[in-house]
Amino acid sequence: IYSIVQDRAVVDREINELVLNNTVRKLRLVAVDANCFAILPTASFRDYIEQLKTAYRESFSSDEVAVLDAFVGRLLPVHTETSITRQSLVEYVFNRGGPYSAAFNADSAIVFLVRHGLLVSRHGRHGRDGFWFSLPQAGRLVFSITRGRQELITWIRRKRHRE
Repeated sequence: IYSIVQDRAVVDREINELVLNNTVRKLRLVAVDANCFAILPTASFRDYIEQLKTAYRESFSSDEVAVLDAFVGRLLPVHTETSITRQSLVEYVFNRGGPYSAAFNADSAIVFLVRHGLLVSRHGRHGRDGFWFSLPQAGRLVFSITRGRQELITWIRRKRHRE
């Protein structure tokens, strides 16, 4: 976006407004670098989670489906930031009720969301203080695209010098 629009402040302001309105989500791309984020329409993120539920319908327990429903229905509409604390995550996804079995606890819910790539552990000054929202395998995709671009540039430069 910065290469298309000259004024970075305008881009940042517009993106922040879209994030606050919950029109788009900023998601952390872990495999690329420390400060790489993707911007994805919130509706597409919700659709991805619904596709995940459909694809794994046979292997997900009712507790895991309830966690995904709470994640989409209770957390995403009200929490627009790029990260979330463990306390807030437990409050929105687990503590506000749901058809969870007695053996299923908040830690199980968090592990489930991390295991399926919707959250990535965030390390701060005080240890693990929360989680980044993420899209599974998106970081790897961006990393592969970047490497492919670099290889193409190298190939074009060699071609220009007849190597």
